[in-house]
Amino acid sequence: MITFIKRKLNNNNNNNNFNNNFNNNFNNKEDDTPLPHDTPIPRPRPRPRPRPQPLLNVQDEKERINRSLSLYDAQKQLKKSYSNPNLKDFPDTKPTAKRATNKDKIEFLKEFSSQYGYNGKINAIRSNEYSHMKGAAYLDHSGSTIYAKSVLTSVCNDLSQNLFGNPHSDNPSSSLSSHRVSQTRSRILKHFNASPDDYEVVFTQNATAALRLVGETFPWVAGKSSFKYLRESHNSLLGIRSLAEAAGLNDITVILESEVEDLVNQKYQYTYIEDEEAEEDEEGEDEVVYSLFAYPAQCNFSGQRFPLNWTQKLKKNVDTLKSKHLVLLDAAAYAMTAMLSLANKETSPDFVAISFYKIFGFPTGLGCLLVKKELLPILRKRYFGGGTVRAVAYDRPWQRFNPSVSERFEDGTINFLDIIALNHAFNVHEQLYFKFSSIKPHVTSLIVFLSRRMRSFVHWNGVPVCEIYTEREFTDNIRQGPVINFNIRRADGSWVGTAEVERLASANGIHIRVGGHCNPGCIAKWVGITVDEIMDTYAEYGMVCGNGIDYINDKPAGGVRLSLGPMSTIDDVLAWLHFFKSYYVEGVASNDTKQSVHQQLSPIPKRQSLRNSASMQQLTQLTPKLSKKSSVPHLVYDVSDDSRTSIETPQTLTRKPSQTLTRKPSQTLTQPSQTLTRKPSKNSLRMNNHPSQRIYRSSELTRRSNVASAVNRVYL
Repeated sequence: MITFIKRKLNNNNNNNNFNNNFNNNFNNKEDDTPLPHDTPIPRPRPRPRPRPQPLLNVQDEKERINRSLSLYDAQKQLKKSYSNPNLKDFPDTKPTAKRATNKDKIEFLKEFSSQYGYNGKINAIRSNEYSHMKGAAYLDHSGSTIYAKSVLTSVCNDLSQNLFGNPHSDNPSSSLSSHRVSQTRSRILKHFNASPDDYEVVFTQNATAALRLVGETFPWVAGKSSFKYLRESHNSLLGIRSLAEAAGLNDITVILESEVEDLVNQKYQYTYIEDEEAEEDEEGEDEVVYSLFAYPAQCNFSGQRFPLNWTQKLKKNVDTLKSKHLVLLDAAAYAMTAMLSLANKETSPDFVAISFYKIFGFPTGLGCLLVKKELLPILRKRYFGGGTVRAVAYDRPWQRFNPSVSERFEDGTINFLDIIALNHAFNVHEQLYFKFSSIKPHVTSLIVFLSRRMRSFVHWNGVPVCEIYTEREFTDNIRQGPVINFNIRRADGSWVGTAEVERLASANGIHIRVGGHCNPGCIAKWVGITVDEIMDTYAEYGMVCGNGIDYINDKPAGGVRLSLGPMSTIDDVLAWLHFFKSYYVEGVASNDTKQSVHQQLSPIPKRQSLRNSASMQQLTQLTPKLSKKSSVPHLVYDVSDDSRTSIETPQTLTRKPSQTLTRKPSQTLTQPSQTLTRKPSKNSLRMNNHPSQRIYRSSELTRRSNVASAVNRVYL
């Protein structure tokens, strides 16, 4: 008894010592007293196990029809890449396709060696000046071309060795800035073969600001003037109609290319609304009414180029003494790869909008408006500020504008450092490509080869893989620029979402652009989406460019655009073609597969049991032959037109004595299709070790269905 009490007291003392030591260690982190080994340490409360996620129901599967598995996987990979600060270590940011094969290059160079590569200098230009493009296939030059490394070096040296001040002052640094700006203006006029006596350069923020400046200063006459613009115009040009409406115009019309030809050839019945009071006004009899016709030199959506002689024909055949047309040319997309000559003032446009980053890549945020000097007396400048005025009264509406066209319309301090950098961009561009006219044959050779290959791709059943949006031949570089816009079809005729294409291309290091490209007229022309459909979609979803809406009433909401630039190479084109063929071209089926199910299996009515049916016997006899000869991993069995469910089947199906079919546990439900395909090509199977192979399998599963719903019920 005494021994038991002593042991009990010792245990209590040990417990007290443990509690004291534990509290001391907790309160005083510097105390390193070890815990007794014979004292049990309380375990933390176990966390509850997460509940398993429920399986997707039928409704969820229906909602995922327009959102393929490949798009979902691509988004996950991109999210993972963005979260990694070291993007170059993430394999999916590099293209998986081989740049080019000897066979493809030999075939291309054999036909286009005289046009391509600037006499063999393209590889040296690409490696020395555009090393930052290494590991990427850049095919979005209509969005912005790429800057050369020598431009940045030259600009940095100039800015570090010279002192530039505000051009509105008269000190030495300001005088140097004014002199450099004047040199850049002369360089721009020289580039477009424009005489300084005929045209003036007005610097703007971009081409959009240049178009807006025309609408704000145009001499509209309410009720008499008209504004006409081509259907294929960018929405920046469409914005002028708001200014025309505010000026009281009643004749605002969008016209087609054929109607423009009728107009300039005097077949179009052009009328404007006369004001009865103005006819009786003697002072108004001598007034000249000016109307505006605006169009792009090259469509930014399809790359189609429009005649530059419309200006000459319009002024010759339509203008009268009392009614004249001024022409606004949007040359932002055209000037990147083609020469625009304004040598003849009588046949040249009155206004030309330019964006310089589309030509050189740098500097950005700089454009200009080329305007005829003879229009200065009729242009109406309303807002003024900074150097736009010579004198101004602070307490009454009196001011006197600067007599120079450029100084009158350039509000505030111009972006003089970027204007100085623009002169360096001109110098480097001439050094690299010698003549600007040599760019057109280079990009033409690439776009012709690319368009031929894209048109040659067909699925196993003869359905073209892509639908290209153009009416021109790509060999005609006068009427078609280096741009190809298209949408992709699966073998069953369904569309592939443009968002999926962009994300898969991004995961493979290919830079493209998809969507409506800010051109609603081309969306209506090529895709067939009406204005009412656009308005209804915006009211329901708030449709904007890039919000992931791929379809509007089963029509593509945009297109996939590939555009080439001066530094594009055949490797960029072949990288896209390899990617496109690997992901979106469904291969030719074998002869055994072609006998198929579509011919050998009789339709099964809805809700009819498949067990012991004649179609089941035919299916059982057909399956070993297909899996044995063709080894098709995903077969398509179209056994019912009314009820069709897709499942992923194994390569072989076995028959049990109980007359039921068994499958592997890994089979999963996929989306329905009507396509009969074979196993992926050898090129795609070589990508098994790459992370994007998982995207390939998912995208293939979305285009393959196998057995009807009756077979699925037997399996389950």
